[in-house]
Amino acid sequence: MRLLRSALVPMVALAACWLVLGASAVAGAVTVFAVAAAAGYALEFTVWPAQQALDGTVSRLGGGSGLRLLSLDALLLVVAARAGRFPVWTLAVLAALLAVGGLLRRRYLLAAGNEFDRGQLRWRNLDVALPAQRTAGVRAPILVDGFAVAGVLAGRWGAGTAGALAGAVVMVLLVALLPRLRPAWFGYLHAPAADQTRAALAAALARLAPRTVVHVAAPAAATYTLGTWLPTLDELTPRPLVLVREPVHLATLAGTGLPAVCIPLSADIEACLPASVRLALYPVHAARNNHIIRLMGIRDVFIGHGVADADSDANPVARAFDEVWVAGTHSRQQYRRAGVRDDQLRIVGRPQLSQLRAALASRPASAGVRTVLYAPTWEGGLPARHPHRSSLPTMGARIVELIAALPHTRLIFAPHPATGSSRRSAGRAAAALRAQVQRLGAPHQVVRGPAAVLEAIAAADVVITDVCTVLTDAVVAGRPCVVTDPAGLPVEEFRARYPSAAAARVLPPDCAGLTALLDEPAIAVPGLADHLVAGAGAQADPAAAFRAALAAAAGAPAGAEAGIAVDAEQGGDA
Repeated sequence: MRLLRSALVPMVALAACWLVLGASAVAGAVTVFAVAAAAGYALEFTVWPAQQALDGTVSRLGGGSGLRLLSLDALLLVVAARAGRFPVWTLAVLAALLAVGGLLRRRYLLAAGNEFDRGQLRWRNLDVALPAQRTAGVRAPILVDGFAVAGVLAGRWGAGTAGALAGAVVMVLLVALLPRLRPAWFGYLHAPAADQTRAALAAALARLAPRTVVHVAAPAAATYTLGTWLPTLDELTPRPLVLVREPVHLATLAGTGLPAVCIPLSADIEACLPASVRLALYPVHAARNNHIIRLMGIRDVFIGHGVADADSDANPVARAFDEVWVAGTHSRQQYRRAGVRDDQLRIVGRPQLSQLRAALASRPASAGVRTVLYAPTWEGGLPARHPHRSSLPTMGARIVELIAALPHTRLIFAPHPATGSSRRSAGRAAAALRAQVQRLGAPHQVVRGPAAVLEAIAAADVVITDVCTVLTDAVVAGRPCVVTDPAGLPVEEFRARYPSAAAARVLPPDCAGLTALLDEPAIAVPGLADHLVAGAGAQADPAAAFRAALAAAAGAPAGAEAGIAVDAEQGGDA
């Protein structure tokens, strides 16, 4: 509150200056424009630098330094035009010079420490003691614009066209020369030096001394792979460090207590990752996983983010890890066929069953309305090799149409978060179905995200899905399942290829008989749930085996962790 009160006056004054600049530019009042510009420069130089703590807030409100500079350039052109002393060609040249100056200025600001282009380090839930910073908003760049303003004023008050153009030329030349001047002259423009920030982050991580790090390097569409694990990770003691390579993933961590860092550059990882780390967990395959795998003394474990028997789920790339932790015997068999050694495989169950069980326990009464969940998977990373992975592009519209026409039926549509990331047509199809379901109104709904899908499985009376993790979770939850077959395989061949579909009714590409399939009871296949997810039928904590494996792999004693019979599963296939 004290910070807000101390910044209120300069914030209001700065806003007033820009309002006056705008009004005087439109009116062509060059003298008023000059006075307002001088007042604005004074604030930028003297008062505003003391309020750096609020600079980010002002930027989010639309008043960032970049916008202020751009606005000044635009208003300068407006006042020059309204003053009526310059021909059109002169204004065109002035605009071109301002544009060149803006590009050069942007290049300089990026070189001075732009957070994305410089691979800036970011963090959450971590106490990093940064050195004192001498950032001063837009002091030097806005000073440069003053030469262009002076040129326009000179043109208005006697120097004519030559004065205006001379001012603009001086502005461009000065901006071009700024990076080559002695850094001490313009040190207040620079963000904290990269080595200072790196050292401060390394010191904070050394104090934290994490033994386990969770590494995620993936595009924005794959953020869900981290979200799948967050509830489990957030309950661990001590909590692991989450290391992401793209800043977009940090938003997923909101609401958790997990310490997290975004380190885009591999050199910064080597500089910042503390020696205490003994275990690295990987929920998704990525080439940049190598930036951790290559570091000595760290045990690398692929944990994945789901349980399915789709063609591409057991990736041979997993052979690069020290261990691959899987949910059950079925996944273990898949990885064996992919060339992963038996001694690399460890069955740890599926910790996410804790969330599913909680959702099942709190499931409300149906109130005479049948709930049908349609949760298609995405097109996959190699849609050309696996063209029938998702039912959404070819069957989705018909499925939604048929369910929406049924009386006393509620539809929950849960498209995969990555839909459209490999094939735009799939993304367009998903968007069209989302809009269609939303137009249907209550009680139909669209949900998205790992937690919401687990809740939808618990709420559903029938689940329609593809060969994916949703099918596995629905089988474990005991839900009647309808699995799509976009390729149109014979039913016997389909079930032989995808064992997880043994407890599901198979829906052909034309969706024939869907309404009848919805009325069929669940198919009982003894032992299937435990084959897919070890301990699915037990009442033990679903995360206990995972925690025990984590403690052992990180070098700490497992203690008296109670869990499922993992060792028995390790001995052979069920």
